[in-house]
Amino acid sequence: MAGSSYFFYRPAPLGRPVPPKCTCMTFVPYLGALAALLTTAAYIPQAYKTIKTRSTSSLSLPTYLLLFIGTCLWTAYALYIGNVAVLLANAVTALLSGIILGIKLTAKPEVPAAE
Repeated sequence: MAGSSYFFYRPAPLGRPVPPKCTCMTFVPYLGALAALLTTAAYIPQAYKTIKTRSTSSLSLPTYLLLFIGTCLWTAYALYIGNVAVLLANAVTALLSGIILGIKLTAKPEVPAAE
């Protein structure tokens, strides 16, 4: 049965596929948690610098707008599926990108210094 789902999964009662049991996959939740931690922490330096300097002229408004909306949607999705790692990572990233976005939207335009 090439291409059949029975090649990778064993049939379960009611016909739903069940992933095969494998003890080698016990590190996967830790891998996901580490990835979530690192990608979330990547926004901390930018948020800190933006809050401290209030300078946003070099930041892209569309980028932070899309990032904020995307992480809010990921947060909602994580709530729906009940995944704590995805929820925490995206909620914190949404908060940080929301702070940066708020400063970007409310910052006064920077006037170049006169020579």
